[in-house]
Amino acid sequence: MYSEPMDRFFISDGVKLHYTEWGDPRQETALMIHGIRDQGRSWSFLLQSLAAQGAPLPHAVALDLRGHGDSDWAKNRDGYQHEDFLYDVSALQRHLNKKQLTLIGHSLGGSMALMYAGCFPDRVTKLVLLESVGPFARADEDIPLIMAQKLKGPRAVDPSFYPTLEDSARAIKVRFPHMPDEVCAHMAQYGSKSVKDGYMWKYDPVFRFRSTTMLSEGQVTAFVKRLA
Repeated sequence: MYSEPMDRFFISDGVKLHYTEWGDPRQETALMIHGIRDQGRSWSFLLQSLAAQGAPLPHAVALDLRGHGDSDWAKNRDGYQHEDFLYDVSALQRHLNKKQLTLIGHSLGGSMALMYAGCFPDRVTKLVLLESVGPFARADEDIPLIMAQKLKGPRAVDPSFYPTLEDSARAIKVRFPHMPDEVCAHMAQYGSKSVKDGYMWKYDPVFRFRSTTMLSEGQVTAFVKRLA
């Protein structure tokens, strides 16, 4: 089994980002990228399961995307475009001093992993996508409504608030009823932060709105074709 994970930080384009590290950094590295409104410690259960089956990842790194987990929020509302997330992945690879990585991504993280591998096929040796086959392609008629939502000022949205950590875990259970109680408690522990009189989610509330970063179906396919 793994020893206790280490919390690490680095700077990407002026934003302080957090990642969690397991295993031996001298070994082959698997970089794991979580989904929207999630955080890196959600990968703990996958790592534990692999280790229990005798197939631990020698060195695993779980990034908290900007605006998530213990990473800082972007300085402006335009700081969460696809290229911002991809720049952070590239900055982390440089920080780790790794010429090649295995990328494991879930949902939004899977989209970013696929795009990164499409941008830099020589930097990625293996690609694992969970509930993701690349970013969504938007229909033309959807764009004005998505843009209008963003322009209304999503940063003004009140963050979710819970009196206790157990209440935030119950909120996860309501949304994902098949998730075991101990997993809900883990996700609440690492996904929420203590504030005056209670807890709120760590992620930037802007992520409750759909992204204004749009790609066509042809552009998404172009990334897929570049995979090596």
